[in-house]
Amino acid sequence: MRRQFIFLWAINPLSLACIFFFAQMAHSSEGQIHIIEGKIKEGEAFSQSLAKKKISFQWINLIVSKLRSYVDFRRIRGGEAYQLITDEKGEFVKFIYEVSPTEVYEIEKDPKGEYASKKREIPLDIYLIKAEGEIHSSLAKAMKEVGEHWSLATAFAEVLAWEMDFSQDVRKGDRFKVVVEKIYKGDEFIKYGAISALEYQSGKKIIRGLRFKNKYYDEKGYSLDKAFLKMPLRFNYISSGFNRNRRHPIMGGVHPHLGIDYAAPIGTPVWAVADGVVDSAGWVEGFGKQVVLRHPNGYKSY
Repeated sequence: MRRQFIFLWAINPLSLACIFFFAQMAHSSEGQIHIIEGKIKEGEAFSQSLAKKKISFQWINLIVSKLRSYVDFRRIRGGEAYQLITDEKGEFVKFIYEVSPTEVYEIEKDPKGEYASKKREIPLDIYLIKAEGEIHSSLAKAMKEVGEHWSLATAFAEVLAWEMDFSQDVRKGDRFKVVVEKIYKGDEFIKYGAISALEYQSGKKIIRGLRFKNKYYDEKGYSLDKAFLKMPLRFNYISSGFNRNRRHPIMGGVHPHLGIDYAAPIGTPVWAVADGVVDSAGWVEGFGKQVVLRHPNGYKSY
């Protein structure tokens, strides 16, 4: 396995205001500054979490009113961290709310003495790296073996979704290469950026993709987008594959399974395999919720 760091550049210069603020705190006499820290639990309301930390309703109402333009409190998932900083009299000095490492909001007094909220500028470093490896079982495992996250395998597969189905077409010994942005906050890896180029080799077949204006093309300049997708969603694994001799898990006996069952979390978007018109949508016995799409030239997908 080889990974190469090609180059880096920084975005959003580091704001010194936060450093100065905490430097002043460090030089304050003991007991003058109080910090209340907390983390919202799954299923817990924002105001409920603050109230458990014995933060007054006066400050809770202020915090909610100032953050409402940035944060949809109905969509809190849990895990968000916060800090309330008060002076020796218990007066509000500053509130910091961290939704994620790159999404942080602050509330403090402005020069007019009024409380104002803002989104903190987070300095990030972007590295363009190259990763390559060989597949022994799946693309996701191969990515992990070369030190990358499984989400890169998902992004890789999405680029080639018109070319191959990574649930069926992957073979042991296949090789891949990818040039992709990796975004860091200091030493902490945050996420992958855009894939700049990729290559997948299966036997003598080689598929290459180059990014240009948010679309991908092969080395001859032809778009990788085709009429029909080969992979319809981001799946975790295949719960039941295509098998004409499958033993039915409930009815027993051999019953052909002429389809592929993908296992994915609730809420996972399902893509149409091509442009079309909804022919029907509803509950179908034996299938559950089913959407039938009608495509040009007489094609239908389910």
